[in-house]
Amino acid sequence: HQGVVLVGYSQGASRVVWLGYRFPEAFPRLGVIAIAKEPQAGYLIKQERVLLMGGELDVRHHIKDARDALLKQGTPVKYLELPDARHGEYGPEAERVMDEGIGWLFGEEPAPQ
Repeated sequence: HQGVVLVGYSQGASRVVWLGYRFPEAFPRLGVIAIAKEPQAGYLIKQERVLLMGGELDVRHHIKDARDALLKQGTPVKYLELPDARHGEYGPEAERVMDEGIGWLFGEEPAPQ
């Protein structure tokens, strides 16, 4: 694939969504982690892949709703949770979960466990 993979956390995730919406050809693959508000699925209709993540102990219903909306419109999306993580934390399994998510964004299989 061509373009840059953008990954953002919290407020940075909102910026990633905006950049992906404004410049989908430059930013076709997005990692949206612990976003505060549900991103509008229509903003991400041109993305090749969207990774959505949230901490297990954080509010994440809106992230799951975004996943469902993206799936419904046909945008390739993957949702992952960071076990035992609150907002601002990655938790004890961060390396494994991030490896799986970033690997998927780049079109690679997750590293062997």
